[in-house]
Amino acid sequence: MKKNFMEKKEKTGLYKPYFAKHLPVEEEIKEGDITTNCHGDFFKADNGTVYFLSKELKKYKLFLCSRDIQVGDTLKECMPDGKEYKVHHFETVLPCGVFVMEPWPSDNEVWIHATDAFKVVGEISPEATWVKEGDQFEENEICKVGTIRRDIVIKEGIETRTAWGDRVKVLKLADDLTFHGHLCEYLDEADLNHNVACRKGETYEYHPNLLGYIDLHYYKILGPCGHFH
Repeated sequence: MKKNFMEKKEKTGLYKPYFAKHLPVEEEIKEGDITTNCHGDFFKADNGTVYFLSKELKKYKLFLCSRDIQVGDTLKECMPDGKEYKVHHFETVLPCGVFVMEPWPSDNEVWIHATDAFKVVGEISPEATWVKEGDQFEENEICKVGTIRRDIVIKEGIETRTAWGDRVKVLKLADDLTFHGHLCEYLDEADLNHNVACRKGETYEYHPNLLGYIDLHYYKILGPCGHFH
């Protein structure tokens, strides 16, 4: 059923497989970075904006996204609550259809309209300066150039990964007086430090240097000049 939905979109000519979208990142905002005002308009932060409003503003980057959702895909950025879910199945209960998330069946079923659903493929190269929000691309207009590791700003309540790749949620920041590590909750079954089994929901204190990692696929875009940037 999901295949028919995708074919319908392709026949209209309104959709290409990939598109560009601004998404917030947990990184320190600097002069020249993209951010938003109170109306949701994107703009480049100047020195004054960074100096006076850096704690209130979020940094945004352009990401390559796709609407070709498959069973088993992980969705987060498009979900209303901002949490990470795995797609269980597709239903045609509404004209556009919905993606139903795991766990299913559930008393608190989570789903999203197919027209609102998208997955993040990777980060768009900053050298692709002509690309703007909403631009769409065919498969031959993008080029994966590798994977990059970004360090993110650690705050209470964010989800991140450890240096070993384990997905955790930061519950409480380290106390500078006692030098305890950041208290984190495991979001998946994991092998703590590769030798101690840790179950989902358990907590562990991590040294700040061992948190805040995120691996992203990095893509260049075919430009008007005929080259990828």
